[in-house]
Amino acid sequence: MIHRFSLLFLFVLIVIGLFACDFQRVDTSKMANEIRSRQIKHVSPSQVLALANDFGQKIKADLNKDLYKSLSNPAFVDSLAKANLVTISLLQLSDTNSTKILPKIKELLDAYAYNASQKLPQEDNLQKLDGGTRVVFTSPIVLESPFKKIKGKKMDSFYDRKSGDFLGVWTIVLERKNIVNKIDIKAFGRVKVKR
Repeated sequence: MIHRFSLLFLFVLIVIGLFACDFQRVDTSKMANEIRSRQIKHVSPSQVLALANDFGQKIKADLNKDLYKSLSNPAFVDSLAKANLVTISLLQLSDTNSTKILPKIKELLDAYAYNASQKLPQEDNLQKLDGGTRVVFTSPIVLESPFKKIKGKKMDSFYDRKSGDFLGVWTIVLERKNIVNKIDIKAFGRVKVKR
């Protein structure tokens, strides 16, 4: 009797144990990526800036690939920002008097405004913010060819522009921790950014 009871008890325990186990497959590639992203990475400030520049260049290329879409569709810019874990904004010359802009970014916008007024070449820029915890990549937007008017689109401020006109500045703010997390350890010596 005791023997039957212990066998029944053991059987019930085994059945409960089997139902308690979750036999879902584990995504090993996702797990491997997670382990790689948590590895300690020793990165110098100059390497962070080099990576931020590479990353900013890639995002700028995506924004300028279809400039009309980037300027007229904020949802596209927002989705690009979320996908890359950055903050993207378009600043125009009229924003130089805004109090909402960080002082360092205001200085950069003033420099771009000066260059535009003097017909000087406009170039990308990279600056540290908040003691290096964030980096801002700025890129001038210069119109290559005039936009065609599209009925119903609110782009009036851009329609009367000619080729070569300065439209504004893309500001891409990158967090240092996100830059470091995107480092590919195997290619770290070559400073390669994962997408």
